[in-house]
Amino acid sequence: MGLGNDVKALVATRAWGARVFRAAAVPGAPGTHPIFRVGGGHIRLTSFVGEIVTVMDGVNAATLQIQNVPTIGAVAQNMSIAGGAITSFIVGTIFSLTGAVGAAMNENDPNHECLADSMATMLIVPPGTINLTVAAATQTGTIQWTLHYVAVDPGATVWAI
Repeated sequence: MGLGNDVKALVATRAWGARVFRAAAVPGAPGTHPIFRVGGGHIRLTSFVGEIVTVMDGVNAATLQIQNVPTIGAVAQNMSIAGGAITSFIVGTIFSLTGAVGAAMNENDPNHECLADSMATMLIVPPGTINLTVAAATQTGTIQWTLHYVAVDPGATVWAI
């Protein structure tokens, strides 16, 4: 006998916190695009994962970077650096934040590797936006983003934009 789905969900929520999905979307043209909003207080980010849902165009060499722009101060803080080009990423490729501020995101080849979906170092994120910065070129494929968080301040929450 295994654990029921309700018990599994409760254990996952206690370990990683609440889960927020952002529907699969095209990364967009070069520039900065808000993908999540943090409101009501600080959160502890425990997992941040992107998955290629439809194949990238294979032509335009775009790179991705994740940033936080706090509501107060509004100075962008790099949560990752721009990684390798996503041009050739195939469906099922997963990339995630490591928790090391300014480090490249982990990436995997879904045919050959597994990838941990929790961060080695959790980040405290203030109210504001979590942004995706696309550099170099527009892509036609789509990415679904998922994050897990625990509220540090009472009433802190996250929602997809």
